[in-house]
Amino acid sequence: MLHWLTLLLIVLGVASVLSRELSDDKAIRTVLLAAHRTAGLLVLWTVVLRLLSRWVLASDAVNAGLPRHLHLASRFGHAALYLGLTAIPLLGWALSNARGQHVMLFEIFPLPNLVDRDRDLAESLEGWHENLAWGLMTLASVHALAALWHHHIRKDHVLRSMLPRPKASRPQ
Repeated sequence: MLHWLTLLLIVLGVASVLSRELSDDKAIRTVLLAAHRTAGLLVLWTVVLRLLSRWVLASDAVNAGLPRHLHLASRFGHAALYLGLTAIPLLGWALSNARGQHVMLFEIFPLPNLVDRDRDLAESLEGWHENLAWGLMTLASVHALAALWHHHIRKDHVLRSMLPRPKASRPQ
């Protein structure tokens, strides 16, 4: 479920920040930016939970029957996804701070500043944040295509292992 929650939060974050361009109303733009920041921070927490669950559950069974090159590609792809899912929210948080804005979770809980106000740093962070986000979208698309390739070409269980299942149908 964390896989799909992460996807939902990414879609929310991307949709809210892109929707800001459709409005000139400052209040709406502020709400959309707050939604973008909150989605990003929640992505960061889902990544922490996902990494903990992978470590605790040692869930590499999906890759058990894969040839070595596909296993390595899977490991590399997942590492790149986790790196992006961690770096992008942290860069966004630092970007907000560099612009002199305090970051708050759900607009209620203040978070510590990662950096001091600095216009030049903010400009650099903005470029990194945006470019990595587009890179992550590309990587996520390759991830989805790989899952479809596994399902339709290799006809293995990789895609099915990612789909949510009712509790009754889960293996014990």
